Amino acid sequence: LDGVIDKNPFDHLDYLETDATIADPFSSLELQRVLTTATHRIQELNYIEFACFSGVSASEGIAIAYEDIDWNARTVSIKRACVLGVYKRPKKKTRQRTLKLFDQAYDALLRQKQHSFMQPPVEIEVLEFDNKTVTRETLHFVFLNSLTGKPFSDSKECEKFWKWHLQKVGLRYRGINQCRHTFASRLLSCGRYPEKWIAEYLGHTSTAMLHKHYGRWMGQEHPDLERQASRDLALPGIEHRARAKVEEVSAAEQSAWSQPPRSSIPAAEQSDISKMSPLAIQFSDEDEKPQLDQLHIWRRGRDSNPRWSF
Repeated sequence: LDGVIDKNPFDHLDYLETDATIADPFSSLELQRVLTTATHRIQELNYIEFACFSGVSASEGIAIAYEDIDWNARTVSIKRACVLGVYKRPKKKTRQRTLKLFDQAYDALLRQKQHSFMQPPVEIEVLEFDNKTVTRETLHFVFLNSLTGKPFSDSKECEKFWKWHLQKVGLRYRGINQCRHTFASRLLSCGRYPEKWIAEYLGHTSTAMLHKHYGRWMGQEHPDLERQASRDLALPGIEHRARAKVEEVSAAEQSAWSQPPRSSIPAAEQSDISKMSPLAIQFSDEDEKPQLDQLHIWRRGRDSNPRWSF
């Protein structure tokens, strides 16, 4: 009578895929400065490097546990996120994914291991996809707050360090989720990796999100893609032979231009010809008429201002 229903009529609908932050990624040089500037907050810097080379969001990164890592396969499974102290499954099932780690991300986990691997486990409750069911898990979290030694309860907790660190580095402030955008934009800038693969790695259902947020960075940092593509598509041995032919022709041309051609003019007369104007026509002995096929051109010397004679 009061209108209460026992089911949510919108449970069967998928969430609209959105990305709240506007992409404002760091350049390669800026990222290098961020990761090489010393700090006593080592664990937070390990997380920043991991995020910049794995593409995880801030809420996903702080919820990663050692139970999610396969060291032999070099993979990490993204199974949950942490927002305002609440652990829950990703809003879309495509965001629940297993990543084959880049070397840089794997190394960041190895360095972080010495700081948090032996810490006691934490029991948490995880809100499932239906937003009603709760699952209990006992986990050893990877990234901890260096000041408290406890897991981050929200990405804003790590954001405090991030803001301070950027100020120390001397860079304009951008939110911590720009680490994810930096990863995506750098891959797209290379122009060598399939957009579908990048989208799946980030947990997107299609490439539409890539074009929406990162379209202006596609191919920006690597404009000379044709040369790179030539190397990638080269067939074994053919490129070497082509280069050898070019070098052979270049050597032959250099030799030809460095020496004057054989002339029909007697040596005694050549000294007189050199005193003439720069252009002189040699007539044939038969009809005393200019014959163009008997004109000789050569470059005297190898200086930058060659003298020309016929």
